[in-house]
This record gives sequence, structure tokens and C-alpha cells, in this order.
Amino acid sequence: MKSLIIYYSQTGRTKALAEKIESRFHCDVIALTPQKKYGNYLLAVLQAGWEKITRRIPGVTASIPNTSQYDAIFIGYPVWYYDVPAFMTQFLKKCDFENKTVIPFATSGSTDIIATLQTLETACAGAVVRHPFICRRRDGDTSKAWLDAIEKDLSEFI
Repeated sequence: MKSLIIYYSQTGRTKALAEKIESRFHCDVIALTPQKKYGNYLLAVLQAGWEKITRRIPGVTASIPNTSQYDAIFIGYPVWYYDVPAFMTQFLKKCDFENKTVIPFATSGSTDIIATLQTLETACAGAVVRHPFICRRRDGDTSKAWLDAIEKDLSEFI
């Protein structure tokens, strides 16, 4: 079966990681774009905070994918306010993740991915969330070991 990557990248770091995954596992890719642009990093964080308070969440320009042909779905995002961006959560809740393996990958200046997993598990109802990975600036690029572990563990999917 094929794998799918669904991701959003504000600064290009999440995109670079998605490209490594796509290159390694030959996945289909959906790059999400919010209907309202977030601007630079500082404006994005401020907007994310405002969305959290007001619950006014922009839509996404991508169509909801038919996930029936996928067993493994990689989901990539920046960590904002210790969580998945709200527009991504809203999009993911519309997708069918029943009996899928979801593999989250995130980028952050310093926050860990653990804080986002509850949100992701709720948004991806019916999925098993495995192999979460965070790429933080201070840690350097540790993605090769993570990709090796996924390849070994999930070889029947990818």
C-alpha cells in the first residue's frame, strides 16, 4: 500500500522534512495552505494565539483526501502554543483515519511533540499514532535514525 504525507510548513523546515520522507518512502503529498496567510514567524504565533482564544479558525485550500488507499499517513506541522495549528486540527477531523497508522512529525524552536499528541489522536479518530518525531533547532537533524526506525518497523506499509 501507499503512504501519504499531509503537512503544513510556515518557515520551510517542516516542508524539508516532508521532502525527506517523500524521497525515502515515495509517498503522495498534500501540502496544506490556510485560506488566511500567517505572515512571518512572529505574526504566525500571534495569529495562532488569537485563534486559540477566539476559536476563529481559517479554512484550508486543500480538498479532503480519500484515505482508503493508504495504510500509513505522515502528518507534519509546526508546534504553535504547544499544539498542532488549529486549522490543521480542523482539517484532520474531516479525514477518515479509521484503521490507519498516523506518524506525526513536527518542527519547533524548543517545544516537544508530546504536548501535541492528544490533539492529534483526537483529530485522527480511529488511527494508531506511532513514531512521533520532533525536529528542534537545538537538536540538529536527527531524522535519519527516525526514518530508519520507521522503515524497519513499518516495512509492510511503505
